[in-house]
Amino acid sequence: MRDVTSPCCKTVKETGLCIRGQAEPPCHGLEMSYYFWDGFHPSQTAYSEIADSCIKNSAFCTPLSIDDLLPDGGRCVDFSSTSSVQQ
Repeated sequence: MRDVTSPCCKTVKETGLCIRGQAEPPCHGLEMSYYFWDGFHPSQTAYSEIADSCIKNSAFCTPLSIDDLLPDGGRCVDFSSTSSVQQ
């Protein structure tokens, strides 16, 4: 991510939320470059990195990582490669 302080979308100064009614969707094509989606919420990319760190790294999510809590020796299912999810 190249920007970890600014929001990806243009925000309303008073609320920090994305401005609606833009010609393109907010952050169109920029999602991977920003840590924050709007003035308050991390982007999906940031949440993914946080989740990966919690799954694999007990120093990030203490006292244990999610892998440490699993009964099968710490092997975690990779849900990102699942192609058929029931809605």
